[in-house]
Parts: sequence; C-alpha cells; structure tokens
Amino acid sequence: MEIDYVDKLPGLKSNWLNYEILITSHKLQLARESIKNIFSISKFKGRDKEFNSLFKNIFGFSSPNISNVNYTDKYTVLWVRNNCYFVLSDTKSTEIQYKNLLSIFENTASITDQTGGWLVLNLEGDDCRFLLEKLITIDLDNFDNHHVIRTSIASINCFIVCETKFQRYNLICPTSYFATIKSRLTKLITLL
Repeated sequence: MEIDYVDKLPGLKSNWLNYEILITSHKLQLARESIKNIFSISKFKGRDKEFNSLFKNIFGFSSPNISNVNYTDKYTVLWVRNNCYFVLSDTKSTEIQYKNLLSIFENTASITDQTGGWLVLNLEGDDCRFLLEKLITIDLDNFDNHHVIRTSIASINCFIVCETKFQRYNLICPTSYFATIKSRLTKLITLL
C-alpha cells in the first residue's frame, strides 16, 4: 500500500519562539534567534530563465551567487550549493509560506520546508574573530560581509553567514544538534 505524501504540509516545527541570550562574556554574546521560516529552493535543470525571473519578482533581487547572501528587510537568501538556496523569513511574515512557494515555483524548482530542522544562532562582539579562528579553517580576512560558508563545527555541518566582518555572524545549524553546538561554543567563549 502506497502512502500519499504529495501536498501534505510538513509537521516538523520548532517550539522555540523567542530570542534568547545563551552566553555573554565581556566581548562576545551568543544568542538563539526566534524561529525563522526556512525554505530550501532547488532550481530544476534547464529552467534558469523562468526561475530567475520568478525569483527576482518574489524576493526583489536575483538569486545569490556562490557563497553569497542577499538581504531585504523581509528575507535573507543564502547560497547553499549549486542551484540551491535557503530562504529565511520571520515566522510572522505571511508573504512567504510553503504553499505559496510551491505554487509560484511549481515547474521551475522544488521547495522544502526546513523550518523545524534548522535554527539560527547569533554571534556578536569584538571577540568573534578569535572564536571563529578556533572553530573553522578559512582566511577570515577574505570572509566579507554578506558571504556564507558551509563548514563543520564539532563534526556538524553548519552555515556561517558574515553580517558584519569580525563583529556579527549567524550560525545556521541543525536543530537536533543544538546541545552539541551550544556546548562547543560555550566552552570556547569561556576560554577567550
């Protein structure tokens, strides 16, 4: 017997509603953002022109290039891999919802609701650089504003978005590994 999963809304939702400061030192703060709607959009092969037009009409900007992030006051869109993007928006925003995206990109992309599977952590302060140097192996001097990298923290795949170089970063990590990520970052922050 085959189970019909088509057009069923995903059931995985986060129950973390509010912004929460997790740890603060004199030069660094780690906080968990309130829930964001997170959708992945994967462009279908051969549908570039139509996809690009729809994307620009919906979000007001082109899809981000490799390792880049595009912002508006309503959306953050980050490059995940070739022809794949994450869209983050406030959960109170009624403009971008799962069903809306499905109908808009119907024949040009696949849409997956990732809201319950990922969370956003904010890292802010003068010691961001020192912490990131202990976490990841990239040249931070070349990791500029509005760029994203996919990396591993404590053996967990994450995305790090540079909002303000050496001052403010967003870590987007799997919800199921929150305790591990928090523990690793807390230990490092207390050593700074």
